[in-house]
Amino acid sequence: MRKPKLLSVVIAIMMFVSAVVSQNSRTMSADDVSGRQIRGIDLKQVTTINAVTSALNAAHVPGGIATITTCEPESFNLSPAGSTLGDVLDSIVAANPQYKWHVDGGVVNLVPANNEPTLLDAVIPNFQGNYGKTQDDIAQKLLSLPEVKQVATRLHLSEGFAEIGFRPLARPGFETTEQTKGFALHLRNASVREVLNALARAHGSAVWSYQEKRCAGPKEFSITFLVW
Repeated sequence: MRKPKLLSVVIAIMMFVSAVVSQNSRTMSADDVSGRQIRGIDLKQVTTINAVTSALNAAHVPGGIATITTCEPESFNLSPAGSTLGDVLDSIVAANPQYKWHVDGGVVNLVPANNEPTLLDAVIPNFQGNYGKTQDDIAQKLLSLPEVKQVATRLHLSEGFAEIGFRPLARPGFETTEQTKGFALHLRNASVREVLNALARAHGSAVWSYQEKRCAGPKEFSITFLVW
């Protein structure tokens, strides 16, 4: 006599789980992303990377930051017109107009405004893997690919510095072991930027960083995850 009731409970649970999975896997639209409300972040005396990373982390939105620097000191006091993520990003590019921002499949990208070719444009014919490793392992796998190395050589870039100090901004409730949630990724004819965006999107709120330094010595670059 109790089986129908038990069956209805099981069906209800399955419908709930299905709804949650469906909502989590749905890619946010550009309007959804830019309209996210963010509050309580310090935008005084910040660098471009600090400001973007803090904004994305506060909005719980995945993203990527591509910067090119000549190692000149950088510091901004930002006053966004409103409290949305789009307002904050607009204030960042207004303060530093060498950059622009856009949304790629739910992932915010801040990139150089002049569309100058970088290592991020290197195309990988076949990128695949099952990821349950740290973000650093994933970045190293990407950098070890021959297609990426060839473009780095052509652009006279050497792998160098690694920016540190952002990892404490990790996703709220996430373990501090820096392990990925575990997922499979298979992309064909995708650029390095598209691969990094796919990783950030699969995670849900990761933020990657491509930094290129053009200082007194050889040009150096790094690819790291600032938020994971």
